[in-house]
Order: sequence, then C-alpha cells, then structure tokens
Amino acid sequence: MNEINSERWSAPGSLLIAGEYLITEEGGRGLAIAGGGRAYLDSVIPNSQKTSLIMEGKWPGGGERWCPEDKESSGLASEVWKKCLRKNTGLKILVDTQELHSKLGRKLGFGSSAAASILYTRGLMPSPDIPEMTDCALKAHRNWQNGRGSGYDILTSIHGGAGIFTGGEKPGWEAVHWPVVFKSWIIQGPDTVSSPDAVSRFHHWKENVEKKSCTLLQRISEEIRALIKILQSEEHFNSDKFLENLHQLSLFGTQLGEEIGVPAVPVFPVGHTLPVYRRNALAAKCLGAGNETILLLALPDGLSRNEESSIINLQQQGKAIPLNIERQGLRRESPPGGA
Repeated sequence: MNEINSERWSAPGSLLIAGEYLITEEGGRGLAIAGGGRAYLDSVIPNSQKTSLIMEGKWPGGGERWCPEDKESSGLASEVWKKCLRKNTGLKILVDTQELHSKLGRKLGFGSSAAASILYTRGLMPSPDIPEMTDCALKAHRNWQNGRGSGYDILTSIHGGAGIFTGGEKPGWEAVHWPVVFKSWIIQGPDTVSSPDAVSRFHHWKENVEKKSCTLLQRISEEIRALIKILQSEEHFNSDKFLENLHQLSLFGTQLGEEIGVPAVPVFPVGHTLPVYRRNALAAKCLGAGNETILLLALPDGLSRNEESSIINLQQQGKAIPLNIERQGLRRESPPGGA
C-alpha cells in the first residue's frame, strides 16, 4: 500500500523583540512576533505497519528519526511523545523546519525547535485542542531544554502575529498590533550563542549583584512597558517614539550583556561598537541572548546609501533576510497537490 497523506499543518517561526532574560522569571513581560517563514507537518499513513508510530524531523544538515520502540534514544520527538496524553498511532509524522534557517543552514533565531515541538504535538493528537496542545508542546520543549525554556516561542508560533508574553510556569499571551510602517530585516550576528549558558550567566549575575541588577532590570522593564503602550495605541501610533524606545532597550541590552559576559551589541553596519540609531529613521537591537540575531527597523527612506549597500551585501551572503510578520499561527494546510 502506498503512503496516503492524511494531514498537513504549519506553524510560523518566532522572535522575541524585547524582554530577553526577564521573561525567564515569573511575571516577566516581553514582546514577541511570529515571522521568518513556517515549519511544516505531514502526517501520513505508512505503507508498513512494522512500528506503531514513526516521528521524523528535518532541518539543514541534520534531522532525527524516532519511534516508541527506540526506548533508549532521546530527542525532541521522544520528549513530545512522553508528554502527550492523547496519541495517534499507526502514523508517520514528518516535520520540516528548513524554512526557519538561513541558506547556509544556520539558525536565525526563529524558534525552529519550538515550531517542531508544536507540530509533533499536532501530529500526535487526534484533534487540535489548542490549550492541550500548548501545554504538551511547552512541557516537552522545556524538558528538552533542561527546564529553562520560557515558552514565548511556543505561544508565539501557536497564536501568530504579535503579542505581549508573560513568563512563568503557566505563561500568558495577549495579542497586539504590529506596525506595518517599518521595513524590517533580520541580520546574522557575529557569534553563535548558547541560550541556556547565557540564561545561567544572567541568573548568577542577578543573585550576586542584587542592588545593581534591580536598578538595570527595573529600567529595562519600564522601557518594555513603554514600548507595549505605544503598540496598544494603534490609532495614535508614534513611530519615532517606538524607535527611540527600541534603541534605549538596545543600549540597556548592551549594558546587561557586558555585565553577564555575553556581548549584545547589534553590529550594523559591520565594525560599529554601539547600537546604530537615528531619530525618526532607524534603530537596531539584538534579539534573544547575545548578539547572534539582530533586528533592524527603518522607516521608508530611513537607510543611508551605505546602509542600503550593507543590507544588499548581507542578503547576497545569506546573512540577512527581510522580515515579514506571519499573521496566522498554527494552521491547517492543503496537502501538496491537493485541493
């Protein structure tokens, strides 16, 4: 019997715009958007029933293949399987996250593993119960990350669009409008960063310099609240103030990076040692931990000729991509070649 396509689903990538480190704590708030492309799930009825279930993941330069009979093997697929209470059987679940990587195969900070966790979960569950799926994917992804994941990437990919994320054991999400007035790019930073290591450094620093950390973190929290307030004022959106707030967060992020030993300077154009910013024109900020991923926002005609040339060169090298927000989160797709 040939393999029969049963279902095809997709989930977008995710980006944390503001709130790095803070959202790992109970009640910490951040701003996140869905973007960077989509990951895809294909659930098929296999042509062989030798195993009750096969789960496969595919990404540039690698992948995983797991089934319940592989009791000693571990990975994201097995973690999801262990956390899901309601499980389809007799399926082959294929998850492809290639679209969330650069042409060179490098991660761009779009939460590819979180999207994979969601899609594995969808494949295992007979029906798309969003609260149950969110809980399963979140627990599995956290366990796979040794318990340190905030879950912003899970909620962002499930809901799509832009939202205010509140960290904690049971994280929260509130949708907000993302301004379309900006041109946006994601730029590959100079260094790869281990998020678990960066978060560990942050917590160690916070525990040992309590007074200083409270002052800096309080100022970061205030700027995040101000940024959110601007977004919530859709009818009176102030693009200049938004860029100014983003730049201030970039400066604070640079300072925090210096404190914990994880550099977070958004290097653009190449060679700059301070976050680039021009009033009513453009601002750049590192996303997540360290300087692995950089967001550049610019108003129309906000870039200089040299900056436009730098963006073009980076795009040709596969180190920068235009950022388009994914308005829809988890969704069902038409099967390839289907109606």
